[in-house]
Amino acid sequence: MRALILLPFLTACARLPSVAPADLPSFRWAGTATVHAAARTIEIGVRTQLLPGGAARSDTWLLSQGPGSTRSLLVGGRFGCILRDGKASAMAEAMWRHEQQQYAIYGLMQQALRHGPRPGSASLTLGGSPAAPLTTFEFEPDGRLRSARNQVPDPEGKARIDQLFLYSGEIRSGALRWPQPIDIYHGTALYFTLRLNSFQASRNAMAEQALIAPCSTSSTTPRPASHARS
Repeated sequence: MRALILLPFLTACARLPSVAPADLPSFRWAGTATVHAAARTIEIGVRTQLLPGGAARSDTWLLSQGPGSTRSLLVGGRFGCILRDGKASAMAEAMWRHEQQQYAIYGLMQQALRHGPRPGSASLTLGGSPAAPLTTFEFEPDGRLRSARNQVPDPEGKARIDQLFLYSGEIRSGALRWPQPIDIYHGTALYFTLRLNSFQASRNAMAEQALIAPCSTSSTTPRPASHARS
């Protein structure tokens, strides 16, 4: 993805094997986010749980309306759903694939922070599977993440989206230094800004089946990609 303000691009690139999910912690965080829509900005509250294998649940609500407006997005390894007012709706396949690869960035970030830049290499490339997009990370001199670039499928199944993640500042959980805030660009346009108020990394991960259990009230098969995104 091309940045709104181009960063110096260093061509040295190292490829390393992925870390097994069992070796990664699960995450919980809470904060706020800004969705930068075409004609307006939308301020939301965010509460997210991520499992080492890539499953995720994210609860979001309009700050102007409070938690009573919460919508939950649940993503598993085979399907996903949207939960509103206790009712689950299965995601269209294209939306599920988009969200699965979007949430995969956080597992790849963990791996990048664990590996760090290697001698003689200013960047690190990880991922490249159907569930985790090929992603190139760049590092600050002190080992913090500076940026990441990848490409994910469009939620409507029509195209692919170039993405740039810019990292600044950090929040800690034990020895783990996690970037925040995070700015996400789609093409050259700022799309999403995530700010964390609390962050916890834990080895006590729940099972994916338990995390996405609310999806059992909807069809467990993603709807065809031709259906409109809800």
